[in-house]
Amino acid sequence: VSFLAYAALAAKRGLETRAHGLKSFFFSTGLAEGAETLLAFILMCLWPAGFPVIASIFAGLCLLTVIQRSVIAWRVFR
Repeated sequence: VSFLAYAALAAKRGLETRAHGLKSFFFSTGLAEGAETLLAFILMCLWPAGFPVIASIFAGLCLLTVIQRSVIAWRVFR
């Protein structure tokens, strides 16, 4: 959600970047992205008993990503 919210605000303000290649929307960097998500799900499938630990760690990474993007958005859009 933080990724899409940041992209929507960037689009409204006409911001563009090619830092992550040519995209149709503004891509802001975050701690928990695609590779980390896939890794978490793969680990959950390979080690089902570790689901609570893996899910907790991943939830923490997601929370840090939301905080990170919120701080970046506050700095960019103020």
